[in-house]
Amino acid sequence: MGIITRVRKFCFDVATLGGLGNWMIGGWVAAFLAIPFLLISRVISFLMPSIYHWFILGFIIFVVVVIQIACGFLGERKPSVIVLDNMCGMTIGLFGISLDWSLWKIIFAGYIFFIVLNLFKPFLLKNRYVHKVESFPGAIGILTSDVVFGLIVNLSVRLMLFFVK
Repeated sequence: MGIITRVRKFCFDVATLGGLGNWMIGGWVAAFLAIPFLLISRVISFLMPSIYHWFILGFIIFVVVVIQIACGFLGERKPSVIVLDNMCGMTIGLFGISLDWSLWKIIFAGYIFFIVLNLFKPFLLKNRYVHKVESFPGAIGILTSDVVFGLIVNLSVRLMLFFVK
């Protein structure tokens, strides 16, 4: 097996989170995995405060590249087995939010809201503007809805925190 094939296979494994995309609830689990990922990134930010935003930006760029290569490996435009986009969207959804244990109900509500938005994605795709954005080729088309949902969740969680505190 050549180096290019190995890189493509690696990207496929990362984009599906090791086969998690084959599960019926793989996208939900992938979105939940954003929480431990953000906790790890907070530890990194505690040790090196100036690197936190660059770490998250690097992760998002890594996700775009990996998903693009995985799409090429699969030969499909929007493979359903790719779930890394859900993790990326939820990472954006909780970016900059305190992951304090006392706020677990609000964080869980944000997670549930993200899942609900993903469940209603087929109905949203009937809107011609949403459909145009989703029809971008490759990684950008796959990530667009999850990034937008992540931004909506982030704003919603911030509003909940504002009104609760």
